[in-house]
Amino acid sequence: MAKTNDSDTLGLADNLSFQRRTWEVQRVGWIIMVLISIAALLGVFGKGPFSNGRLGDDASPLRADYERFLRLNAPAQLTVYVGGSAIRPDSTVELWIDRSWLSRMEINGITPEPDKTRVLGDRLAYTFRAQPGPKPVRITFEMDNRALWRIGGELGLTNGPSYSFSQFAYP
Repeated sequence: MAKTNDSDTLGLADNLSFQRRTWEVQRVGWIIMVLISIAALLGVFGKGPFSNGRLGDDASPLRADYERFLRLNAPAQLTVYVGGSAIRPDSTVELWIDRSWLSRMEINGITPEPDKTRVLGDRLAYTFRAQPGPKPVRITFEMDNRALWRIGGELGLTNGPSYSFSQFAYP
C-alpha cells in the first residue's frame, strides 16, 4: 500500500510513476488524434487533395479520374476520357477494364451506353460510338463498391495505352 501524507489526502504524490505513464498514454492519444485529423483534411476519409487519382495526362489518348478512397456499398465513379487520336475510322472507341476489379463493383450505369460489350479473357471490353473532334470523349461509370481494403484494377484501350490503379475501401 502506498504511503500517504497528511497534507496529500488523495495519495497522488506517492504514485508519480503511475501519473507519468498516464501522461505518456495521453500524449500518444493526442498524437493519434492529430494524425487522424490531418489525414481527414487531406482527403483520406472523403473529399480532399489526396482523395482523387488521375491516370494519364491531358495529351494522352487515354485519361481517367477515379476515387482513391471508397466506402463499402457506397456510390463511386470512374470517368474515362478518350482523345480523338484513339477513335477508330469507324467512329468507335473500345475501352477495356479488368474483370477482377469489375467483380468488386456493382455497375449502376455507364454514360454514354456502350454499343457492344465483349469478354477478352480476364478483361471486359466496351465499344462506344464517338465523333472525332478536339474535345475528348467522356465515359462515366457509376457504381457501388462491394469490396473492402485494397482494390487493384487496370483499364486501357484495345491496341492502345493501359494503366494500373489502386483504391482503398473502408467499411
